[in-house]
Amino acid sequence: MKKNIRIIALMLAAVLMLSACGQTELPLRSRALDADGYVAGVKALDYVDLCDISSIPVAETDIQTMIDDLLNAYPVETQVQDRPLAQGETASIDYTGYIDGVAFEGGTATNYEITVGETVFIDTFINDLIGMMPGDKRTITETFPSYYPANESLQNKEATFDVTLNYLIDRTPGEFTDEYIANNLQADYGWTTTQEMRDGIIQELCYKYVTDNSEIKEIPEAVLNAQKDSLHAYYQSYAEYYQMELEDFLSQYVGINSMEEVMEMSDEYIRQGAEQAMYFQAISEKEDLTKITRKEIREYFKETVGTSDFSSLRKLYGMPYLKQMTRNHKVFSLLTERASIN
Repeated sequence: MKKNIRIIALMLAAVLMLSACGQTELPLRSRALDADGYVAGVKALDYVDLCDISSIPVAETDIQTMIDDLLNAYPVETQVQDRPLAQGETASIDYTGYIDGVAFEGGTATNYEITVGETVFIDTFINDLIGMMPGDKRTITETFPSYYPANESLQNKEATFDVTLNYLIDRTPGEFTDEYIANNLQADYGWTTTQEMRDGIIQELCYKYVTDNSEIKEIPEAVLNAQKDSLHAYYQSYAEYYQMELEDFLSQYVGINSMEEVMEMSDEYIRQGAEQAMYFQAISEKEDLTKITRKEIREYFKETVGTSDFSSLRKLYGMPYLKQMTRNHKVFSLLTERASIN
């Protein structure tokens, strides 16, 4: 989906900033790749049973379902002031909790969102708010349970809460219009029109069709290593930006002591990335997309990050990786062109 391209674009924009502060001596992301941007020594079609991609069936109902799901995920919010809080409704509240007349730590919040019947608080705390009108204030008395691991010092303690109901929150699905999509989905997906949203969804469904109907028999170690190099380079870039040793950066900002720990914790992420790399390379081999020109690279970066100058990225990432990224974009475009809507 275009979200994948958007994520790449955001990463590239960050790299443009990072590269102004420092460079890696070795382009880690290109280390496992050959001059054309393929994983060196690997012919993906030897490992991937690729389905027929001459025509990719896409159901109109599936497109509409994904549109509806996304519009539900980015709803229109309205603050309601003219009715009382009822079961199942959502509201914004402010509250301050007291024990023996003294406000206790962790017992105060502003603009806290609750949903009656879903939000878990002490016993009947939320239910005691039913019937309040926006602007109303109410004092509620509750007793903390005997088992309260969030703060054991509060166990069995009686507390009073001064609560203000700010407003109710109504949420309705977003609108399938250019304006709404540009205002609400552009940041996450890069879409600014209904057509771009539809095209991005078709792209996602085409790729899903390929993965659902193809099979990877084995992932070569070289492909896994390429994903590990990419992950290593990601953290290394940020360590250089902060002018820190990698281990110090990981310890201070990530809470991990070494890249070995990162790799262990990221095993599933690495495997998923390797699988995607295998599918993309297999499609590229089958469709003879091997040669990537500088013009194609410039056009790709112009579309994703707004500049055709990729010189700083070449120094940081290496030309093979830039070719791989550009080719993957071509693969997405090819799959979308092969979509047969029914």
